Amino acid sequence: MTSNRPEFQAASRPTVSPRGGSKLGNWLRREAVALLGVSGAGLTLLAELANVMPMAPTLAALLARWRSLTESVWRPPFEVVGVDIHPAIAAALTIAVFLIVIGVGGRISAAMSGAPLPPLSISRFWSTDDQTWPSLLAFGAVCLVFLLGRGSVYDATPLRVFGSEQAGEYAFAIIGAAGYLIGSFIGEGTFHRRLIRLMLLVAVVAAVNWAVLALT
Repeated sequence: MTSNRPEFQAASRPTVSPRGGSKLGNWLRREAVALLGVSGAGLTLLAELANVMPMAPTLAALLARWRSLTESVWRPPFEVVGVDIHPAIAAALTIAVFLIVIGVGGRISAAMSGAPLPPLSISRFWSTDDQTWPSLLAFGAVCLVFLLGRGSVYDATPLRVFGSEQAGEYAFAIIGAAGYLIGSFIGEGTFHRRLIRLMLLVAVVAAVNWAVLALT
């Protein structure tokens, strides 16, 4: 016979939310890949900016390490085919990869949020339905950062591909544009929103860096 007295009743177990975890934890899991893309792209852009503007010592050291790391990743596969990769090409490849990661992360986030994007279709590769003026301006800012960074520090080592400076210029532009187009194709509108946030983040870090240098 079961007693109805409170002291003899088993303690009830806390209920668990069907979604599980906190809102922040769910957001971090959903955005993990996109955050990786934004972080890598942001460091790459700031490393290029470091070629044309002074950086606080700690930030400068971090960006120098990042530049060295990314160049060391790209150098071995190019050496296999007998090509000495130019630092500007390594930087362009790095930003292109992380732009694609942002697109993949946006698609993953949409799927995990319960509102998945439409299946990928080649017919949408050149679609501009999801592009906005802010996202185009953001990509223009990416290009400007790279042009400023490349022009200021790499002049002593001309950008050549297979001995041709013209081929080097084309390769530099094609790599960056390919990253943007593929990222847009995979992530659609989610990619463009995150690209805008990326450039805002880079602008904020640059402004904070300027303020720190002005106060020291």
